[in-house]
Amino acid sequence: MRIIGDVHGKYEQYLNLVVQDVDGSVQVGDFGLRYECLAGLRPDLHRIIGGNHDNYESIVQVPHYLGDYGRANVAGVDFFFIRGERSVDAYHRIEGRNWWRNEELDMPQGYAAIKAYAAAKPELVITHGCPADILQHVVTNTQKYAPSRTSQLLNAMFEAHRPKLWVFGHHHTSQRLKVSGTEFICLDELEAIDL
Repeated sequence: MRIIGDVHGKYEQYLNLVVQDVDGSVQVGDFGLRYECLAGLRPDLHRIIGGNHDNYESIVQVPHYLGDYGRANVAGVDFFFIRGERSVDAYHRIEGRNWWRNEELDMPQGYAAIKAYAAAKPELVITHGCPADILQHVVTNTQKYAPSRTSQLLNAMFEAHRPKLWVFGHHHTSQRLKVSGTEFICLDELEAIDL
């Protein structure tokens, strides 16, 4: 299975990544605001997670969309996923056009996600953002230093259970680090890794 970083509307480059000798893929969020290019891909084999630059009015109707959080299996690879993150540039955006208020899980959803995660105890986690404790290693935009609701949620999950591997995007940098036995991989825009 291939895991792909933020796409940001570069749909042709994304499609090139999923048609090259790959049995399935998961894209970590910030796919873009339009999803028509997914129509030719099997939704059971090519999945997307919501980020902070996704259209939450449209994405929920796309069969490739994984949802808010939970367990999933793509091409025989089991993982746990959580969508969302905070847009530090929301004040420059227009709600309903290029920013959606529900870009992060709300508190009841967050508590339910923690409970599901703790019960699942996954070996692999794929998210858009990362736990707050990891921010210091990957932040490239100083506005992202302050932990978001999502990074705090992911930190609570990390404290509840330490998976073997955690893959995420959002920070537009390529980083690998090991913390408390978990390997964290931050994917740059359109960076891909194969498991």
